[in-house]
Amino acid sequence: MTKASRAIAIVGAVLVLGVGLPLANASPDPLVLTYSIREARAYAFKVSLSKQELQLAASVNPCNPSTDPYKCDTSQYEHKPNCPPQIALGTTKPGPVPEPASQSIVESGGAADHVGAELNQSSPVRLNRLLSFGRLGHSGAFPSAGGFASDQYVDLNGRRTPAAHTQSEAFSNLPDYEERCYPTPVNASSYEHFLSRSGDGPATYHLSECFGSQCTFGAGISVEHALSVVDLHEKDGIVFATIQSELQGIDLVPGMLGADTLSTYISVRSDGTPSGLKWSVATTLLGLNLAGQTVALPVGGATVPVGGLTLGIVPPFVMPSDGGHTLSIVAPGLSVTSDQQSVFLGGAELYGSFGREPPASFTPLFPGIVRLPAIQPLVIPSIAPPPPRVVTQSPIPATPTFAIRMYDTGQDAVAAILAAGAAALLLVFVRWSRRWAWGRRLCHTQPLKGIDWLYRAFVKT
Repeated sequence: MTKASRAIAIVGAVLVLGVGLPLANASPDPLVLTYSIREARAYAFKVSLSKQELQLAASVNPCNPSTDPYKCDTSQYEHKPNCPPQIALGTTKPGPVPEPASQSIVESGGAADHVGAELNQSSPVRLNRLLSFGRLGHSGAFPSAGGFASDQYVDLNGRRTPAAHTQSEAFSNLPDYEERCYPTPVNASSYEHFLSRSGDGPATYHLSECFGSQCTFGAGISVEHALSVVDLHEKDGIVFATIQSELQGIDLVPGMLGADTLSTYISVRSDGTPSGLKWSVATTLLGLNLAGQTVALPVGGATVPVGGLTLGIVPPFVMPSDGGHTLSIVAPGLSVTSDQQSVFLGGAELYGSFGREPPASFTPLFPGIVRLPAIQPLVIPSIAPPPPRVVTQSPIPATPTFAIRMYDTGQDAVAAILAAGAAALLLVFVRWSRRWAWGRRLCHTQPLKGIDWLYRAFVKT
């Protein structure tokens, strides 16, 4: 490295150290809430599908891209609102609020409380009926909120009914509100209702609902009314998540086995600290009856064989981890198992992480530099007036006067920088030109001769 290069490096190091010194005493900003609820779902009916079952379904009802209005693309669907005024909630009307059913036994806990055993779901590809799905996040200055509500949705595949699907996203160019009713025209006693709303806060709300004959699920199971709700929002530095799936008038085996109500409820709140994490979960089955006779279903995961089926309330699984910063809750609801298949009714799930971090900074050019602390204004102490002179009249205290002079500095900074740059370029030019005879002659003329002498005297030696 030449002497000139070393000089430049030393000056740069001094500038960097000069910037870094005041940062050591900079007081850190207070921590703010950050979180990511990557999945919150409620469903009326769920069944795992094998690869063979998916292929069979595709072969029975093949999709033709040339005739299908959505070109067989499961990400495309009908967006136009079509609900009648007496049903539509629009962008402002409140929807059903998730809450535990009457007679529910609610389990609650915090960051140190682990409940139940993890459920082994045989396949990641699952068919969901009447699914409400939401996600919410806030990391630094980048909030996110969105989700969907769908009549039939296959995980890792997409929606099944394009006319019975809604989706919303906040903080993007996608719609923040969609609402649909199915089928059209709407029959007041038998229809489905889907709503998705996302917005500032951040907040997101998703509703799936069915009535009458539209509540017919697979495996011969039907209900009179089903409801799936996901409500996620942040307020006053706390993130809230409430989820509910409720089925009423359940007919498991027509005319033989049924129940009045099945409800699953999940509630989570967190301020980003382990002590601020609180959760609640409950699954309730009311009025189970066999041929008109009431049947008591044991709690705690026990199953009961009834008419070729095996019924059981699956105990909720709650797993806080990472010191209370990560949380998983799986409440599958009612398990109905036969020789061929197992299905879950009225379930809910939530997966999220919570914490606290310094607020995001957008310092130009140097995003890692902490802002300098604010300089307190200079307070000029008051000057006591001189003692009053003894006169015949009342003494008049002298009024202190101050003169403040303001100097506008820095107006020559640009000129100085340009002059220094020109001098450096001239020095480079002088050294470069000495390679030729004309350059050497030029260097012996003033003022270039003096510049060359200064370079040899103070830099090169």
